[in-house]
Amino acid sequence: MKKERRCGVGKLERRVVGDQIGHDRRDHRQIRAFHRDKCRRLQPIGEKMRNTGGFDEERWRDAVSSTGRRERSRCVLCERERFNQYPTHLDGTIIAPTDSKSWGKGLMWWIEFTKLKGIKVQGKGVIDGRGSGWWQQDYPFIDGETKLIVPLNNSVHQNPPMPVRSELDWKMPSIKPTALRFYGSIGVEVSGITIQNSPQCHLKFDNCIDVEVHDMSVSSPGDSPNTDGIHLQNSRDVLIHSTTLACGDDCISIQTGCSNVFVHNVNCGPGHGISIGSLGKDSTKACVSNITVRDVAMHNTMTGVRIKTWQGGVGSVKGILFSNIQLNEVQLPIVIDQFYCDHSKCKNQTSAVAVEGVTYERIKGTYTVKPVHFACSDNFPCVDVQLSAIELKPVQEKYHMSDPFCWQTFGELNTPTLPPIDCLQIGKPARNRVQSDHDVRSELDWKMPSIKPTALRFYGSIGVEVSGITIQNSPQCHLKFDNCIDVEVHDMSVSSPGDSPNTDGIHLQNSRDVLIHSTTLACGDDCISIQTGCSNVFVHNVNCGPGHGISIGSLGKDSTKACVSNITVRDVAMHNTMTGVRIKTWQGGVGSVKGILFSNIQLNEVQLPIVIDQFYCDHSKCKNQTSAVAVEGVTYERIKGTYTVKPVHFACSDNFPCVDVQLSAIELKPVQEKYHMSDPFCWQTFGELNTPTLPPINCLQIGKPARNRVQSDHDADEISVYRLILSDIGHTWVESVCGDEFVELVSAAVSR
Repeated sequence: MKKERRCGVGKLERRVVGDQIGHDRRDHRQIRAFHRDKCRRLQPIGEKMRNTGGFDEERWRDAVSSTGRRERSRCVLCERERFNQYPTHLDGTIIAPTDSKSWGKGLMWWIEFTKLKGIKVQGKGVIDGRGSGWWQQDYPFIDGETKLIVPLNNSVHQNPPMPVRSELDWKMPSIKPTALRFYGSIGVEVSGITIQNSPQCHLKFDNCIDVEVHDMSVSSPGDSPNTDGIHLQNSRDVLIHSTTLACGDDCISIQTGCSNVFVHNVNCGPGHGISIGSLGKDSTKACVSNITVRDVAMHNTMTGVRIKTWQGGVGSVKGILFSNIQLNEVQLPIVIDQFYCDHSKCKNQTSAVAVEGVTYERIKGTYTVKPVHFACSDNFPCVDVQLSAIELKPVQEKYHMSDPFCWQTFGELNTPTLPPIDCLQIGKPARNRVQSDHDVRSELDWKMPSIKPTALRFYGSIGVEVSGITIQNSPQCHLKFDNCIDVEVHDMSVSSPGDSPNTDGIHLQNSRDVLIHSTTLACGDDCISIQTGCSNVFVHNVNCGPGHGISIGSLGKDSTKACVSNITVRDVAMHNTMTGVRIKTWQGGVGSVKGILFSNIQLNEVQLPIVIDQFYCDHSKCKNQTSAVAVEGVTYERIKGTYTVKPVHFACSDNFPCVDVQLSAIELKPVQEKYHMSDPFCWQTFGELNTPTLPPINCLQIGKPARNRVQSDHDADEISVYRLILSDIGHTWVESVCGDEFVELVSAAVSR
């Protein structure tokens, strides 16, 4: 083959690793250019290169997948030469290798264009990264929002992470490559092509100026980890339009150093929406400005439009416009999270990347978890946040999802919003002001004592009977029994709003031989709370809701000993509760919970019907500890009805796994059949499936744990999603399912 050299204005470096199935690829090839008389056409190369620089004609023809008659391209193979800047035309399919040896150990990108001016990549061809093998070994993937869906709560995954089926059984290198990257280039245009199944990011622009991406597509599964569609970093004057992006991470990710970015007429989903950030990791400086995202449609994404920054960073995000965003079944449509954290442990820090001048207008559609989540720093509040024409409805109109949440967020409501975003603080923050916990509604404007009273308490009594009465709107717990024996409660009612904090219906502590039946309980916390020292408790024929269901615990706080045994809860109906039947214990406690039966529980629109959580933590920071209250001998039978978030959540300790968990006749369906909720989750949970369950609870480990056994990390991405759902700062969302500490523990287990 004749070699051509021509003078040019830039260096073209494209590093391509190709593979044609059935042929061995021994090493990387530096493919520099493919020429024709008038334009450059990039096509799949032949597999079997001869030492002379030629190629196997038959393999070449097999590799070309473009349609129509093509004049055979001439292939120029050379070391770092310069060429005239003709368009690079891709009509065929470039396929990544499945042989790990072909990749080497440190390939960060597959195809790269470096330091060019006026470079165009166009055509109707396909770049196929065949990334399933990489995704499988990288699992689990955690998006820190799965934290939002905070704890800040924990950011939420609509389509829960599931093991990725792979064509590859061998181990791929630890560094995953980006499919197509442009670096240090000016005047870049990418159009027409499709990039699919990249091991990591699909299309990346780094230190580029004057970029246009249009009429192209990105395609990878919604559960493929870290597969951003388009990733921008240190780039300016970028236009992205008329493009379809489906991936497992951000459809478009805008990182530090980006300015003058205009995104419009883009379809996004599945994926994690369009994100600015994450910014400020490892105390770095971040500067992002003048970003416009408009006329975008999103379907089945984790977040919609999001700004995410790490604690400890510096710099600013300003001049941001999100306009005319159409949403369909998006978990968290509008998010600012200045407490972003991935699965590693994140230290609380006072410094933060400042967020200022963010406008949301005409954001409309449906959501599945929470419409708005603004979690901003105490020391660097979000300011000048403008909201207008926001219309966000839950997927199922009759079902009440989480309300908008705001923390240290200041700005203006320029029009009424749906739902009302009353938590936004109008105007600007006062100097040195720290927001109070103002989300607790009270009928009283004067200052109340810090200790809230229980309405009715029995202490140290024997032979107690309460019947017929109604207790309503207690400041805290409604009815409490402490150190009592032989108690009966029947034919009574408790009534307080579902958002009234810490208003347990009936609270039992250090009491035994208790019978509760024929009672209706509606409150803002546990309908019935069974604490340490309780035994021989029988609950039946109770209506519960709203509230947090029926709970054993929390137990073992401050390294205390907890003993609970012989508890029966049966023939109970629950409606619109946060959890159904739950056992919750703190790390560091000792003692045991054993001999528990939950039977014939009817559920209607319950978020989390079945929960064991040995990593319970309220809104304060909780230390990871190895000791735990042991959970043993828990039976669930005939638990039936509908749920809205996740059917089963078993989060047990590595050192004290949950054992002898028996499940039979479990029939739990999502509220909306067509909508796929999160799958059952189990961690260190052992027992038996005595009958088939709906959905299948395959995560339960059959039998007993081996000594010193630590479960593999098979579901940590789901945990991180629930950080967002489950922790509106300062209140009880975080208590229901694993919080930050559980995620940290999972990471520690993986690192071991």
